[in-house]
Amino acid sequence: MAVLIVLALAPLWVTGMFGRGLWTPDEPREADIAWRMSRQSDRTLPQLAGTPFLEKPPLSYWMSGAAISLFGDSAAAERAPNLLYAAVTAVAVGALALAMDTGAVAALIAALVAASALTAFRVGDGWCRRWRSSLSSCGSGAGRSCAAGSCMQASRFRG
Repeated sequence: MAVLIVLALAPLWVTGMFGRGLWTPDEPREADIAWRMSRQSDRTLPQLAGTPFLEKPPLSYWMSGAAISLFGDSAAAERAPNLLYAAVTAVAVGALALAMDTGAVAALIAALVAASALTAFRVGDGWCRRWRSSLSSCGSGAGRSCAAGSCMQASRFRG
């Protein structure tokens, strides 16, 4: 059942994920770190511009680096592990609901909601980017805080 959910919702996850370039400011940096992980001999420590990058755990860089090694150097390859993360999340939420003895229908609905959340986050991310750039142009922390609060508020309505 969980596999069917993942297969049915895969088009939602793929739409827009592979048909675009890297979005600034974060994606180019993350892709560069993953690309370096795929090329460097010591893959235990992520590096940015030749210096260790220790701001995040290395698992996502390892996964993206492996995808770049398998599929080539592209934005789509760098994002490929995100599909795996979304599929695992949907299956886990469905399995958790099933383990809570809620019944198969409730487990299916829980997995569908978890699987469709990625699309809401992706749509919400574009909205947040527009507001962040316009509000933070004033250069104050208040503008950035307002933008962050707006994004968090928007995610409540979209999710």
